Amino acid sequence: MVIAATKRVKKDIDDGKVELINGDVADLSCFQSNTFDCVFHCNCYYFWPDIDKVARELHRVMKPDSLMVTTMSIERVKRIQALGFLRYANPDQTRYMKALESSGFCDVRSEKEKSEKSGKVYDAIFAKKSSS
Repeated sequence: MVIAATKRVKKDIDDGKVELINGDVADLSCFQSNTFDCVFHCNCYYFWPDIDKVARELHRVMKPDSLMVTTMSIERVKRIQALGFLRYANPDQTRYMKALESSGFCDVRSEKEKSEKSGKVYDAIFAKKSSS
């Protein structure tokens, strides 16, 4: 995945705009607290074994008033699970949203969004790190 991403954003890496790091989202100790203006992740929270720990780490590394957004297609994940795949995945949005709130995020909400490019509908979870 890192190799594919490196190829895709090579110019931004060469220009010093992007740095790709392969690591464990449950241990972001390579980053100081209050580092990121925004966090975006896609199709992954349902694989995290300790979702509460990850939510705390995301909250720690985000700057005050920053936004976290995650996207996925819950219906697609459930269809794939029904075929016998992704048996260790837990796509329960409520569980993840509660972990975000317990970690200090506010304005946690889930919305259906529609891609302007593909027209496909997907699920998005938004959470804000408050200024205090």
